[in-house]
Amino acid sequence: MVNSEYIDPPTEKPSILHTKTLDGYKNKKYKKRFDVSDHSGLGVRVFESGQVSFHYRYRFNKKAKRLTLGKYPDLSLSKAREFVPIIRQLIKENKDPSIYLFKNDEDQK
Repeated sequence: MVNSEYIDPPTEKPSILHTKTLDGYKNKKYKKRFDVSDHSGLGVRVFESGQVSFHYRYRFNKKAKRLTLGKYPDLSLSKAREFVPIIRQLIKENKDPSIYLFKNDEDQK
């Protein structure tokens, strides 16, 4: 028997992320987690709990990687989009964004 408290992930997903769409995803209980991606490589993962988390998917050294940027709404969509050109530049410079982007301040001393 299926618990009616949980809902199925949407079958149609937008091609571009919008704040209104993200607001609709958060704080709902889903049967399983799902990803929604934008044309820029930016995406969100919506967890069963309704938590929404931004990520960027990329390839580095022929390996597929996912870099978590932060949780919505703590990190806004516009701020998450600001990471995209920075990440792309790091990849272009052959630097793995997962190492260089969120480097701890202690590591920089």
